[in-house]
Parts: sequence; structure tokens; C-alpha cells
Amino acid sequence: MVLGLAASLPSHLYSGLRSAGVPSSDATRIAHLPPVGLLFAAFLGDNPMRVLLGPTIHHLSAAHAQLVSSRSFFPALISEPFENGLRGAFDFASGACLVGALASWLSGQRYVHQESGVDAPSDSGIDKVGPPERREFAEPVPVAVHSGGNSPLGR
Repeated sequence: MVLGLAASLPSHLYSGLRSAGVPSSDATRIAHLPPVGLLFAAFLGDNPMRVLLGPTIHHLSAAHAQLVSSRSFFPALISEPFENGLRGAFDFASGACLVGALASWLSGQRYVHQESGVDAPSDSGIDKVGPPERREFAEPVPVAVHSGGNSPLGR
């Protein structure tokens, strides 16, 4: 996600800020900020442009200052790079799932682990399906029940 975002975010930020009347030096500085910080600002619903521009925002025209500090400017500015990053992340995840499925398919028959010290049955044991053997006890095992004191069961 971050790699896809970092690939296209700087150019989109720079061109968007320049088209909003931000001077080239400030647009370059903001465009080279780490994409993760800008992404978290967007997730928190914050428009960091007023803070990032600092006193430069007072040198912009009133219309440009209002545009840059509006709630829709920053999300619209990063939406395309964010989409590219998501697409890259989903493509990678799909490829990893396909590689895992292929490796599972090529692994062969089902593997049944035998505990050490346990005698293996004469056949493979794979075809045997059913409940484990039951043991009968000669007499029932008494169970102590505590009914008092601080136990929540005794109340």
C-alpha cells in the first residue's frame, strides 16, 4: 500500500498544490513528505494543508486559501494515489494467495503426523475415521463441589 502510494503521491501533491496557487518551493517541500503521515492525516479526517503551508497560506489569494484549507481539497488530492496503492496491495495479496494455493496443490497427499513413541498401525490409518477408543472405569470418579465461601458457584 505504502509503496504504491509513495510512487504516485508526490507528483499528484505537487501538481495539485501548484494548481491551487501554492508557490513551487512549498509545493515541493510538502510533496516530499512521507506518505504514511499524510495517509494517517486523511484517515483521521484532518486537512493538514493549513499546518503544512504555515504562513504561506496568508500570501495566497482568498479563493486559493479557502480551496486549499477546505475539507474536500486534501481527500480529492490523494484519492488517485490512494487508489493506486490499494490496487497494488490487492494485486500482491491475490498473487500471494495463488502461490499458496499452488504450493498446497503441489504438496501431494494428505500428511498425517505420527507421535513419537506410538506404534504406527499396519495400514496408513488415513482411511480410519471415527471416534477415539473409549475406556471404561471400574467405578465412577467422585467430583467435589464447593458450595460456600467466596465462590461465585455457591451463591
